[in-house]
Amino acid sequence: PVWPAGNEVSFTVSVRSDPTMVAQALGQALYSSGNYLEDTQVVPIGPTTFRVTRRFVPQWAIVVAVIGVFCFALGLLALLVRDTEELTIDIQPDPEGSRIQASGKAKGAIVMTVQSVLARFEGYAPPMNQTAPQGPPLSPDGNYWWDGTQWQPVNRGGPPVLP
Repeated sequence: PVWPAGNEVSFTVSVRSDPTMVAQALGQALYSSGNYLEDTQVVPIGPTTFRVTRRFVPQWAIVVAVIGVFCFALGLLALLVRDTEELTIDIQPDPEGSRIQASGKAKGAIVMTVQSVLARFEGYAPPMNQTAPQGPPLSPDGNYWWDGTQWQPVNRGGPPVLP
């Protein structure tokens, strides 16, 4: 299996629960034992803040290793190359419970795990924009995209937007 790089993640949500309980639930759900190609670690930074770090062998290193085996055995050294991604999750007290802010880079499975744990808490509403757009640049309000010369309206599955 090949482990691709993750996506930029940035979202803020609120739940009606104590920050310590939210941090404990997220920490337990995200802890996993890694293998050689991928290793995920959850490191506490404070009582309700922690960093999820994923070290993995990038796709290009696996390709170089496979090609290198046929050319020369040193190609296997490419498997020693590691890339690192970090996602910081900060859980702060809020008048209604807890405010959770996640930012950094992570693979989709980690983001889905975070969201599934948060969905267990009362008051959770999924973030509207959890990852950075993969297409053209969007305006700050998310209603327009840049085509290289001018801003175009975003069509969100409705009728076509006429100029």
